[in-house]
Amino acid sequence: MIRNALSLALILMAIAGSAHAQTEDTQNVSVGDKVRVRARTLYSPVVGAVTGLNTDTLHIRIRREAAALAIPLAEITRIEVSRGRRSNFLRGIALGGLVGAFAGASIGLATSQNSILSPTEQAGALGAIGAGAGALIGGIIGAASSGDRWVVVQLDRAEMDVSSRYDGRVTLSLTYGF
Repeated sequence: MIRNALSLALILMAIAGSAHAQTEDTQNVSVGDKVRVRARTLYSPVVGAVTGLNTDTLHIRIRREAAALAIPLAEITRIEVSRGRRSNFLRGIALGGLVGAFAGASIGLATSQNSILSPTEQAGALGAIGAGAGALIGGIIGAASSGDRWVVVQLDRAEMDVSSRYDGRVTLSLTYGF
C-alpha cells in the first residue's frame, strides 16, 4: 500500500516537473513585452515593460510612474519574456499529494498500536487517503494561483569575422562574450 502511494506521488511529481520544464527559445523581444532581466550591474532581477531596444541598450520601465531604465546589452546575463499566464494546478496536485501521503503515513504509523491492521497496512491506508485528500486540496490551491510563463531568450554573444588582408592572407577572428 505504501508503494502504491509513493508511486502515485512520484508520477504526479514527474507530470508537474515535465509541465514546468517545457521552454521555448525565442529571439523576439518587442516594445511592450514584459521581461525579467538579470545583469551584472543589477543587484537583483528586474521585471518591467520594454520601452525601447537598440543595438547596445535595452530600455525598460519598471513601474508606470518611473523613468525608463537603460541596461547595456553587454551587461545582461539573462533575459526572460513573459508569454502569458500559467496555472499551478498540476504542481499543486503533485505537492499536495506528496505532503498528504507523507502526513497520512506518519499518522498511520503513530496510531498503529491500537489498530487491527499491521503498522505497514495502517500507514499505507492512511497514506493513500492522505495522498488523495492532499492532491485534491493542492489542486484547488494550485488552480487558484497562477504566475507568468517565463521563456528564456537566447543571448547570442558569439561573433565571427572573416576578412582578407592587403597581403592576400585571410584573417579569422572569433569573439565570445560572457
